[in-house]
Amino acid sequence: MLGSYQSRTEGAADISVQRDRLGNITSVTVWREGDREYDERTGRIEQNGNIF
Repeated sequence: MLGSYQSRTEGAADISVQRDRLGNITSVTVWREGDREYDERTGRIEQNGNIF
């Protein structure tokens, strides 16, 4: 797995973990309420019931 993303409607943050080809974590990004990307995803989840 080279990257992962998880979102839960009851959560307070969205977290993205990027991994290299050996599975080592290379970066972690956290979006919180007020961050544009978090607010857009939360809006889509509330409207559609999914993040895509």
